[in-house]
Amino acid sequence: MRQTKRVISSDTVLQRIMELLKRNGRAEKDLVNYLCLAKNAFDHWKFDNSSSFMKHINKMADYLGVSIDFLVRGHNADSFVAIEREIIETYRMLNRDRQEMILNMLNELKILTKLEAEK
Repeated sequence: MRQTKRVISSDTVLQRIMELLKRNGRAEKDLVNYLCLAKNAFDHWKFDNSSSFMKHINKMADYLGVSIDFLVRGHNADSFVAIEREIIETYRMLNRDRQEMILNMLNELKILTKLEAEK
């Protein structure tokens, strides 16, 4: 039996990235800034049929709150439940100060939970 290799279309991956940016209320320039790239990098990827963005796929997945598997294949091996996605989306909408507040509260809750479990 002959095995066929599935070719990943960089256009499809880029389309997913653009959809996730839109869904999260973010702009292409926000992603480019996050990646510390030139302002025209996203246009280069879109209009020059360049797949050079693939070398940044790990960081893009982190920024967008999805797995690399989702960006490349369109599905997650380990999908979040709806409430987890909502928490992540809400967290990503917050500014840095508020994200820091949330992280501090979570750490305090973790400590309290451990203390309660020890009683």
